[in-house]
Amino acid sequence: MGEYLTISALIDRCAPYDKAQRAAWARRARHWAMASQVLPKPPKARRGSGHHRRYRSEDVYLMAIMFRLSDSTLPVGTLDAISELIQQYMIRAPDWNAVKSGSADPNTYLSIIFTCDGEPGADIQPGPLPDFDEVHDGALIVLNISVIFEKIRAQEAMKYAHQDK
Repeated sequence: MGEYLTISALIDRCAPYDKAQRAAWARRARHWAMASQVLPKPPKARRGSGHHRRYRSEDVYLMAIMFRLSDSTLPVGTLDAISELIQQYMIRAPDWNAVKSGSADPNTYLSIIFTCDGEPGADIQPGPLPDFDEVHDGALIVLNISVIFEKIRAQEAMKYAHQDK
């Protein structure tokens, strides 16, 4: 069974830039947990009041993206839709796992497009240009997930290096 993390440990593993960003992410995470939005759903045994929510260690990659997107002040409903989209489709994609392991192109991007009806779509591809059939008049967000996931791997390596001492 994989490791389970508190929200505080999850935030630390997402590699915030500094203490101020970490504090902002912690406030957002508490808000999202209360609203049951954006965050991955914790195991059923841990749900409800009086329990510290626990998250799977693999949720770090999703949340590193979601926290960075939240820095751009997207509405919570939009962040929740993007989180669901990534959880349903992206996480199982071979490209996602290759980027997580560090074996993908060093410049692999997650592109999120918002269609005319406001619904997000997502794609993972090498290079910053999205692989959508047509970019309508909607907005487009592009994140270099290779860089984000490398920061997570470096954070984990530091954690284990400190444990070995």
